[in-house]
Amino acid sequence: MGGTPTERAAWFRRHADPLRCALVLEPRGHADVTAVALTEASTPEAHAGLLFMDGGGYPRYVACGAVAAAAVCVSRRLILTGDYPKPVVLSRTTRGKPARIAFVRDEVLAWCAARIRAHRDAKVAA
Repeated sequence: MGGTPTERAAWFRRHADPLRCALVLEPRGHADVTAVALTEASTPEAHAGLLFMDGGGYPRYVACGAVAAAAVCVSRRLILTGDYPKPVVLSRTTRGKPARIAFVRDEVLAWCAARIRAHRDAKVAA
């Protein structure tokens, strides 16, 4: 897929753009939907990389998408934080240089993960 997020987005655009369209465009999505795919980390300090997708293509960064991705990763135990003193780090690089790194604080992740679990449990109980 490529080493940098820009290369990964270009690969995804060439080989898997119908998946983006199916996820974010009508009838499943709408103009404000953003999808996020986990990729390999682009920097050594990151837990994972992110590929953002919306109706217009592949934006470089979506802040609410980074927080949502981190919350899902923690709630689904895709990223284990445990007693790790650092927050979850999700990176976005441009041309091999770190452009944006999302540091998501443990309190935010705990709140988001609890909301996701409560929603999932409510669906199971119904």
